[in-house]
Amino acid sequence: MSANRLEGRIVSFSRTVSVGLVQFSSILGDKQANLKTALQAIDKIADQRAKVIVLPELWLTGYLAGRKFRELAETIPGAATRVMAERAQTLGAYLLLGSIPEKGEFDKLYNTSPVISPKGRIILKHRKVHLWRNYEKKYFLAGDEFRVADTSFAKIGLAICHDVDFPEVPRTLALKGAEILFCPSAYPSPFEKDWDVILAASAIQNHAFLVAVNHIGDEAGNLASNYFSHGVHFFGKSKVVSPSGETLLEMRSDSNNTEVALVELNLEEVRRYRNSANSFFAQRRPETYI
Repeated sequence: MSANRLEGRIVSFSRTVSVGLVQFSSILGDKQANLKTALQAIDKIADQRAKVIVLPELWLTGYLAGRKFRELAETIPGAATRVMAERAQTLGAYLLLGSIPEKGEFDKLYNTSPVISPKGRIILKHRKVHLWRNYEKKYFLAGDEFRVADTSFAKIGLAICHDVDFPEVPRTLALKGAEILFCPSAYPSPFEKDWDVILAASAIQNHAFLVAVNHIGDEAGNLASNYFSHGVHFFGKSKVVSPSGETLLEMRSDSNNTEVALVELNLEEVRRYRNSANSFFAQRRPETYI
């Protein structure tokens, strides 16, 4: 809570924002079905007054689309992002579109996360930097930078799934001013412990809210059988962690269905931690680091 003095009176206010999470179960390779499901989920959480709505990594195609990624890829802006831009304007909400396979310059493919403003504009686009194992490296090129964007509620940063496993990434975004770190993911079993520990540590060390949205359920098929012969299980557990490391929200892990959840964040908590004399930022010694 902070206060301003106005004409002799103390006026108190807090910066809050309602964030909606869409934990997604994709139909592999079926963009139209997945887009329909996403729009229904977005409308549902918007009815609960979410002003920021977040999807997971590769929700539009499914994670194991493998050999079909090139066929399914879109430019940004493109068909799916135009539909989402219209919906963002209708709802007056920010849409963080997880990630989709992007057809970039010279027909190169990237795993890309676009952010759409309530005016329908793409205000941030992050291409995944740390591709996961040989599977993603087979189909995508890596991005090469981490950016932040100003919104009406906070400065935000993006890291896609495996990006957040590297502590340099949330620290870079936080040093650039990001108050909320969004992490759209396709985080599979058996890495539940990594998920819990890394997300909490990233939030604490960077005095930031961390919003991580995951897939849920099983994916299998022959499109990526060279890499995942028995398919993949996504454990869900989409979560929001506070700057103190408290789990404010954790979604189900025992479902195969797309579900939504809402959480309200008070950005004054970030300011309070970062302005403390004992904050990690105040005590950093970058001249001693590699």
